[in-house]
Order: sequence, then structure tokens, then C-alpha cells
Amino acid sequence: ALPIWEALGVDLERTESMIADAYSISPETKAPPDLQAAVMEARRRKEFEKCSLAATALEEQGDLSGAIDITAEFLRGYPGDTQAEILQRRLVEAQEELKRSAQRAKDLEELRTMEYQAATLVLRSNLLDLLDRTEQIAGRNPEDQDVTLAADDLRDILAALAQIRYFLSEDRLPEAESLCAQSIERFPRY
Repeated sequence: ALPIWEALGVDLERTESMIADAYSISPETKAPPDLQAAVMEARRRKEFEKCSLAATALEEQGDLSGAIDITAEFLRGYPGDTQAEILQRRLVEAQEELKRSAQRAKDLEELRTMEYQAATLVLRSNLLDLLDRTEQIAGRNPEDQDVTLAADDLRDILAALAQIRYFLSEDRLPEAESLCAQSIERFPRY
């Protein structure tokens, strides 16, 4: 059994081949439990190394879903494997962060687009719709300072424009004029 132990430290496939040869010569011979456990652990380590390398390569290529799938496949064969669970958790967190980042960029772009739309809208109801959408975006990103500032600015612009449109629709020209004067100072583009 000593050559098998030596082989295990060097070449897993050779070790497994030696055990298979021993079974074929003497089928009633069983490998010692500690050897069986050592071979299974060596196989797990080797499989995890392949899994980890493949997952890392996919992650570097930007394919986090593929990397997560490879890790999940490994975990189906080795449930509860701590290293694989840590790898999978890190990959899932990276994927979630990537999604948050993409949503943030989309939200900022949408706020910029709505800011340009605000300058061309005539109907108060359209301005209020943009205001509602601004609130939704701000609510989705309460911790993001850039989104919050952009949403606050747009909210102020939209509220002023909506109020001006309301005063005009009610023929309250002095109030509309006063608010326009204030708004021109605060929002010269609008």
C-alpha cells in the first residue's frame, strides 16, 4: 500500500489506476478507509481547481453567469464544499453589483433624458408624469449621491415648470410671472 500513498501525493490518476489494478487482481481486497478518503479528497481538490480556473477565466471574460453555473455544477457533485460555496457567493455578489451598476447608469441616463424632455413639454400632466418617474428612480437609489442629486435637481425643475403651467392654465399671470422670474434665476436653461 505504501507505493499507492506515494503515488497519491504525485499523481491522482496513477493512484486510482493502481487501486483499480489491485481490485482486478483481487476483487475481495478493499482499499483502507483512510486511503479511500484521501483519494476522494484529492479528487475533490483537483476538480475544484479545474472549477475555480474555469470560473475565474469566465469571470475575467465578463461571463459571471457562466462562472456561477460552473461553480453550481461542481457543488452538485460536492454539496456543501466550503471553497466552492465561497467562490459562488463571491461570483453572485459580483453579478449583483454589476446589475446594480448597470441600473444606476441607466437611471442616470434616464434622468438626463428627462431633464431635456422637461424643457419641451407643454402639458402639466406630462411634467407630473416625469416627476413621478423621477421619484421612482430616486427611490430605487436612495444611497447613491449622484442619482439623488440629479433627481433632486430634476424634481425642482419639474415642480417649478408644473406650477408655472398650472398658474397659466388658471390665468393667474402675476403668479406665473413671479415664479418664472424666480425659476429663471435658478434654472436658466428652462
